[in-house]
Amino acid sequence: MSDECCALLEKPIEEIREDIFFRPDNFQEEPWYDQFQLFLAIGVCQPPKEHTWQVRKALKVMGFDTHTEIRKGKTYIPSGELQQSPAETRNRAE
Repeated sequence: MSDECCALLEKPIEEIREDIFFRPDNFQEEPWYDQFQLFLAIGVCQPPKEHTWQVRKALKVMGFDTHTEIRKGKTYIPSGELQQSPAETRNRAE
C-alpha cells in the first residue's frame, strides 16, 4: 500500500475529503478491496467488521457518503447518510 493510502486510512473519517484524482486501484492490495469494488458496482457491501472503517474511508475519498447498518448480526455499508424515520425524529423531539 502506498504512503498516501496509509495516511488516508489513519485519518478520522470526518477529516477525509473527496479527491477526484484518487484512483480506486490505489486500494487493490488491501484485503477488503473486493468489498470496496462491490460497493462501487452496486452501492452496498458487507466487509468483515474489522475492515468497516477502512472501507468507509476509502469510499469517502472517492466521493461516497456511507453509513453502517447491522441487520441480523451482519454489518453492511450502504450508500448515503443514515436517515431517521419520522417516528424516530418525533420521539426524540418529545
